[in-house]
Amino acid sequence: MSIIESTYKLCNYLRKTDYSENLKEAIERLNKSNSQDSDGGHFGYVARHHTIQFLSYLYVNQNYEKMNQLMAPFKMKPLSENEVSLFEKGHNLLLKINQQIQDYLSKILPNSGAILDLYSKTKTTIISKESIDIPYSYIDDLTKEFYQHKSFEIIIKAANDFPKIKDLPKTQIILGVNTLLREINESDFLEVPNSIREMNSLLPREHIGQNVNRILRALSCLKISLIVLNQIIYQACKREKLTVLDNSNVSRIINHNTFYLGEAIILEAQPNHKCNPFVLPRSCCYLNIDVDDSYKIKGLFWLHNHSFSFGGEYGEIEKFWLKRIDDDLNYLIRFNHY
Repeated sequence: MSIIESTYKLCNYLRKTDYSENLKEAIERLNKSNSQDSDGGHFGYVARHHTIQFLSYLYVNQNYEKMNQLMAPFKMKPLSENEVSLFEKGHNLLLKINQQIQDYLSKILPNSGAILDLYSKTKTTIISKESIDIPYSYIDDLTKEFYQHKSFEIIIKAANDFPKIKDLPKTQIILGVNTLLREINESDFLEVPNSIREMNSLLPREHIGQNVNRILRALSCLKISLIVLNQIIYQACKREKLTVLDNSNVSRIINHNTFYLGEAIILEAQPNHKCNPFVLPRSCCYLNIDVDDSYKIKGLFWLHNHSFSFGGEYGEIEKFWLKRIDDDLNYLIRFNHY
């Protein structure tokens, strides 16, 4: 079983729980604009755009009074105790999974576990430690598969070849990984900064500097995979249907390419029951496109960017910028190959 398969197994279980049904109903209420017991959907709108899964709603709830001052005349209502409990349980599940993977990484490469702390920058108080009630075997199976991530293989080899790598300072690791990911995110969609292309070009392959760079790339991929994992679980918990892009809605493939970091595609689609016009970046979509008998695009993709145009000559048009996710839940597929 691969990481992606064990993730699907956990998500299929979560979708069938009462918790999932209750969370779905709560999120729908918070996003409704015409419900008597809602605030016009303002809370849901603001929370959705924070894109930090369950923590989005908890963060907005703890800061809603300050936000109301900025949003006048619109006013948000705070979450009920039951709604807070729902979001805390989901968030605690993610923390439980993330912590196990962090601990495993720290055993291999001391001082590096903090790079997988995805939520520490968002200052939010979590009152309850209670998590979603699921059989532990689902979490155990998932984390064991995650330990087989290609990045762990690279980190273990580099640390064995150069034991001094284990002494890398925490600040150097965090700065190195965050710099790499920031440069990738700030570059054009299908471009890669020269600094990343050339980071190893002046060093012989057996040089310790090469292995430090290799570890930083591996840690970057590991962080991306954990971000994707958290998002997939979050989407499953709220029973969100993945946006499906297929022959029923895709109108044009603008660019489909394999580049330095992985596989990317830019396409246009027209909204239908499979294609949500209000889908947000940093979420997962499924592609199932038969261009012709020899050209098919299938699999899970990460939504990098999205735009929506109303009206026009061809009606409503959505534009998607997507990157393929591999079995390790990594969309920087080729970054671990250098």
